[in-house]
Amino acid sequence: MFQETLDAAKNLNSVRPVPSSSVVLATTLYYGAELKAQKQEYQSVRVLLTQAFEQLAVVKNPPVEVLVAVLALLGRACTILGSDAESLLYLAKARDIVD
Repeated sequence: MFQETLDAAKNLNSVRPVPSSSVVLATTLYYGAELKAQKQEYQSVRVLLTQAFEQLAVVKNPPVEVLVAVLALLGRACTILGSDAESLLYLAKARDIVD
């Protein structure tokens, strides 16, 4: 089911490359990362969230809630994978956005 949703979001983004379709794709990637995190597949989590972050980076004013959620989970995944410096970078950025 997730793969079908991801394919639809990617298709939307390629057919209609506007900020809202990038946000839809980023949100879909985030939810996929959440599913992978439940299975403790943290390398896949990292890949999906990196793609989500790249989608949000092209949006002038991305939704704060989505951006913070992506950064926080990416930081957690990096911590679990042993990339502490990278984790601190993502978590600090999430904290800066919230503050």
